[in-house]
Amino acid sequence: MTAASDSPAVAAGDTASGERRGLARSAPWLLVQLSKRYGSVVGAQLGAAGLGGLPRPAYWLLMALASGAGDATRLVEVMGVTKQAVSRVVDALVGEGFLSREINAEDRRRTDLVLTDKGLETVGVIRSAVRTVERTFVGEVGEPAWNTTVETLAVLARRGRADRTAANGQADEDHEERRT
Repeated sequence: MTAASDSPAVAAGDTASGERRGLARSAPWLLVQLSKRYGSVVGAQLGAAGLGGLPRPAYWLLMALASGAGDATRLVEVMGVTKQAVSRVVDALVGEGFLSREINAEDRRRTDLVLTDKGLETVGVIRSAVRTVERTFVGEVGEPAWNTTVETLAVLARRGRADRTAANGQADEDHEERRT
């Protein structure tokens, strides 16, 4: 491969079949396809439990809260989305009874997001659905390949969070310099 064709997607060529092969080896495309597989199983299991109708970002927001995110600021950090995006999903989840807002006991200026019984039930269904999908993946590629995939994705995700944090820190410094 030349420097211009270092990725499998580019190396596949410009023909229609080459474009399909290239897309099939494109990491963003593959990640979207995997996300759809998770989302469809999660949605089906939530529907079967009478908890359907949630937007997909709500699945992961609930899981982040169940893992200790605790408030909107932490959700923004963990999920890598805007405050506005988190706020829209949180408002919907509070309105539907999946979450409640409570004043933080240590700092009354802060608001904690707490899973209700309905929210906890939903998290249980989501966790079960994720395990179902991952058992399917292990069956398709084998446990060693799946474990390597998950480890690789974890490294890349951590790096992405570090890059976002650094970029946000730089943006804050730039904003502060303009103010002085």
